Amino acid sequence: MTPNSYRNVQASLLRWLNDRAVPLGATTVNMEAAEDLDDWPDTDMFALDALTVRTERRGEPLEVCSAVMMVATQDDPNNMRLAARVSDLYDALKPEQTLPLYDVNTGEKIGLLVCYGQTQIMPVVRTGGKKRLQGVQFTAGVSLVDDLVIS
Repeated sequence: MTPNSYRNVQASLLRWLNDRAVPLGATTVNMEAAEDLDDWPDTDMFALDALTVRTERRGEPLEVCSAVMMVATQDDPNNMRLAARVSDLYDALKPEQTLPLYDVNTGEKIGLLVCYGQTQIMPVVRTGGKKRLQGVQFTAGVSLVDDLVIS
């Protein structure tokens, strides 16, 4: 287990989401630190929600994270942008997919988050306004090995 485990995972997931959001003209938020949804900017967003980091024991101690990666769209007839972005997240978070793990203080890559178990798309949430949200729930093991090979 590493120092700053929770902060490293949180920063890594937010960075990963931001890398996906910016090319699409969307913003990134940490939903656990965000205000009321109706006060959010009038733009599409990617968000991190329900992050947990825990230790499991399977022979050696293993750190595991789970979270919901959310997408919010606005003025999106028939939720077409929402569905496309959620589909992309779902594909990227399926078991055996990896995400980079960064050190929260240096920004240096220190390992991988290795998705495993069940990945699922959550139902669409209507905000009462023009926004629609939908998330992808996933679980990943925290690995400090940078060149992990999944067999």
